[in-house]
Amino acid sequence: MLSILYRHQLLKQYKAATDDYTNLNFDEFGGVALTIPKKKISSTRWNEMPTFPNKNTSYQYNALKDLALFLKNKRIVFIYAQAPMRSALANAIETKAIINDHFKKCKSIVAENGGIYLNLHSTSIYDDSLFVDQYHLTSEGSKIYTKQISAKINNIF
Repeated sequence: MLSILYRHQLLKQYKAATDDYTNLNFDEFGGVALTIPKKKISSTRWNEMPTFPNKNTSYQYNALKDLALFLKNKRIVFIYAQAPMRSALANAIETKAIINDHFKKCKSIVAENGGIYLNLHSTSIYDDSLFVDQYHLTSEGSKIYTKQISAKINNIF
């Protein structure tokens, strides 16, 4: 019982923390906005270079393939939107080729199964001021991303 109360209290604290990385305030669409002030942005997360590929990469590509095939068999249009990432990560010598290969692999999996691949990563649109870490957009960045996805989908249909 003590464990349940502790977890409930911890969850309550996380929900109350709207300006850090522990925020668990889901909106009505299932998203969580990261409204982190510049002074609270984690330098560790900001500068983090991912370990990729890693031991889970082939499993994740297979899961993407399974999802794409499942949707194809159900005659459901699968739209895969590649989210943007910080330019420091995308353009780094040690990661640029790996990221491009990842984009190509995802595009191939989606296309082979009749899906639509949208690569919305663009360092000219998403400068670093629109991020709170390597991958997560600020509120302003999220609005730009949502408008971009909406425009692309409207052009498709």
